[in-house]
Amino acid sequence: MTKTVQVTSDDPTNSSIQLRISVAPADEKQILDYQPLQVDFGTIGAGEKKKLVIELTNRDSTVSRLSVADVPDPEVISKMKIKKAKLKPGQSTKIEFQLNKEAPIGKFQTSVSLEDKEKPQSRISISILGAIFDKEAPQPKQEAKK
Repeated sequence: MTKTVQVTSDDPTNSSIQLRISVAPADEKQILDYQPLQVDFGTIGAGEKKKLVIELTNRDSTVSRLSVADVPDPEVISKMKIKKAKLKPGQSTKIEFQLNKEAPIGKFQTSVSLEDKEKPQSRISISILGAIFDKEAPQPKQEAKK
């Protein structure tokens, strides 16, 4: 698709310029779809072991070969496992995320980017978040509900 924009200015030496902009529209259909839309570990105690799993589906009409474009922060996620990297059209796989037992106390947010090896426009980024609290620190008292 090509569009033209006419720019007019009060510059006496060049009062008008024409800009031509060309773009290749992206396919509206997302090739890779995943549920849930984020990996939320919630609030957990420091040193606790926790694993979460999401499901990823190939929505394209051709085979997808998954590759990891950007890995999650290893300080937070110690292990990520894609059960099956080659997906036929409509086929799904599970992706497992293991929280690092040594992850620092506090809120965290990282992500992983995946794409079809042969279709870079298929890239998706999956948010990974949560909060780790110090189990040794005194917790604030909650008021009793009346």
